[in-house]
Amino acid sequence: MLYIKAEGQDYNFFRELEEKYPDIIVADSKNFDGSKEIVEVFISLTPAILSSLTIIIHDILSYMKSRHKDDSKKQTDIEIEKKTADGEYKIIFKSSEVEDIDKAVAKTIQQIKKL
Repeated sequence: MLYIKAEGQDYNFFRELEEKYPDIIVADSKNFDGSKEIVEVFISLTPAILSSLTIIIHDILSYMKSRHKDDSKKQTDIEIEKKTADGEYKIIFKSSEVEDIDKAVAKTIQQIKKL
């Protein structure tokens, strides 16, 4: 399973992904202190979703990069985690550092396959 944590303002984007792909689940909640809304996205790595994973990651990175295009000081970390019985793995993107989305997607897919 992949886990992505985002901000409340990303909720509608991820809900659209959830409607498009049945193996994606989106949940929203507040921080423990109630100050900030959090969106959590769970992607089950089923055979059906694996064939679309490149497109999904590309859409997420494109969205995050375009969302912060106007504000270069603000950056978004996109966390993709895979938890196994042997340990935990995490891939973190900083959208402000992504210059070539296609290269970033290819690298991510390679890292996910290695996990």
